[in-house]
Amino acid sequence: MVSELIERIRAAEKEAQDDARAARSRARELVAAAHEASERMLEEMRRKVREEGNELLGAARVEAEREAEALVSANRSSVEAVRSAGEKGIEAGVRKVLDSIAAAAK
Repeated sequence: MVSELIERIRAAEKEAQDDARAARSRARELVAAAHEASERMLEEMRRKVREEGNELLGAARVEAEREAEALVSANRSSVEAVRSAGEKGIEAGVRKVLDSIAAAAK
């Protein structure tokens, strides 16, 4: 009877050790799975950030091109206005010279 109790105690101890070993093994598996899941999440977040950054850069480029086109257009208008004013001034000067020559010739 005592030997039977000792045998049952040893069996219970072995079962407890096996259970503890299995629990540690399962804990390692869970930790590894959690690390893998967190790495996947981080990679997904990095990918999304890259995509959003590229979208923002694309939008910024488009806006910068629009602004550049508007500046070029405005500068063209300014240059044309200056050119036109210059041509009118030259025309007026030439008329005055011609009028002076015509008046002197009379």
